[in-house]
Amino acid sequence: MAPNRKPLPSREFLLECFDTREIGLGVLYWKVRPESHFKTDAACRGCNTQNAGKKAGRIGRRYVNVVIQGSAYRLHRIIYFLATGIEPDVIDHIDGDKTNNHPDNLRQSNNSQNGFNIRSQSRNTTGYRGVSINKGRYQAHIMKNRKEIWIGYFDTAEEASRAYMAAAAKLHADTPIREKYHKSTVED
Repeated sequence: MAPNRKPLPSREFLLECFDTREIGLGVLYWKVRPESHFKTDAACRGCNTQNAGKKAGRIGRRYVNVVIQGSAYRLHRIIYFLATGIEPDVIDHIDGDKTNNHPDNLRQSNNSQNGFNIRSQSRNTTGYRGVSINKGRYQAHIMKNRKEIWIGYFDTAEEASRAYMAAAAKLHADTPIREKYHKSTVED
């Protein structure tokens, strides 16, 4: 478990909270929760009146979050845990969409793999991931385990991108490379 991440409640507790009939779609619905989940009867009635039968979660800055007993949890962590029985340190959204919590879009990961799966920066001027311009030439570099690895200088952005992709295939063999994330566009 990551040092600053609060562990999820037990599977049994979560199954008392959520209806999992649409978990395959990446959606959970609140159940009528038992009084034992609350400090007072009034809190139980209020929460159940407001939430029971409704879709769980609200989109925060980046992820869909749910609040259980005053603690916020990311919905993708709950869905992955309920679908697999595993609570990994890092969960990666394969398609890069942090609100797509479909179980087939979630995978157990590590920080290096998860970092490799991010989209190109919006300030990227070359249009290629891992490629930048320095003194009129294109340079390629890649990150692995928080360390930048220099690949080299190239005459074109395309050459630098091919070199980046070759290095990515070698260094990140355990993470699928999706072309979509290596050619950035304004629409991404």
